Amino acid sequence: MSLLQNIARGAKKVKFKTVKKSPEILMVVGAVSVVGGTVLACRQTLKCDDILEEHKEKLRRIDDVAEEYGEEYSDFDRRKDVTAVYVGTIGRMAKTYIVPAALIGVGITSFVLAKNITHKRYIAALTALNGVTEAFHNYRERVREAFGLDTDKAMLTGGHIEKKVPVVVTDDEGNEKVVKQDTVVIDGEPHDISIYARFFDASCTQWEKNAEYNLNFLKNQERYANDLLKTRGHLFLNEVYDMLGFDHSQAGSLVGWIYDETNPDIDNYVDFGIYDMTRTPNRNFVNGFEPVILLDFNVDGVIWDKI
Repeated sequence: MSLLQNIARGAKKVKFKTVKKSPEILMVVGAVSVVGGTVLACRQTLKCDDILEEHKEKLRRIDDVAEEYGEEYSDFDRRKDVTAVYVGTIGRMAKTYIVPAALIGVGITSFVLAKNITHKRYIAALTALNGVTEAFHNYRERVREAFGLDTDKAMLTGGHIEKKVPVVVTDDEGNEKVVKQDTVVIDGEPHDISIYARFFDASCTQWEKNAEYNLNFLKNQERYANDLLKTRGHLFLNEVYDMLGFDHSQAGSLVGWIYDETNPDIDNYVDFGIYDMTRTPNRNFVNGFEPVILLDFNVDGVIWDKI
């Protein structure tokens, strides 16, 4: 029984790995079949010359018989013989190419099956990602409701809340005074930069050394991106990367923006994060002191399945 169990367990592992790798296996089978069928078809073409020569020879004989026997060889008999010759030639040609055609057919079918399996897994992954994203947003909403915005920001950025820190505030009449209030303190570098952020610097094809030029260029591209979003109703992050001279990313082909004024959960606009004045480098860039800026994009999340 132990031996049988080990064999059964091994067979199940092989089956699982085969199913798991089925798209790759089907792609290999498809490529080999199409290439093999094409090569075999080229080889079989050489045989077709003999078949065609024989076909022409039979038609010449029919013409000779018709010329020799005249009325004794009626038009009906001649047409019947010519039809038989063509049917026979077509049959022989079909037999010649049936194996290459079958191989190419198997290859194309394998490609289609691989595509379908990959597409189904892709949809399943998107569904799972959307579920995780929604759960994360709901979690953050509960944190805000229970502990406030400061706690949410501290937990998101990896900081902590400093209790009763003296802060200088200005009232409506312009008078300054020192008050004590809870303040979010970021420990080290902030962690609220998204994975979609990119540095607009010398590595970008559209970047220039002139800070004013870079600012105007980014503002114009941001306006253009918003025009595209409103016109088309959607915009992928990779399309914005193209505008700015960034390389594509895998995530950029899935995430982006949706324009729907009836949906309160989305921004309905594209923001490059240029005027995020909570970041000192951004202030330096806008003021012309620094030609480089870290752009962070307010994507709505995965939009591939929402278009």
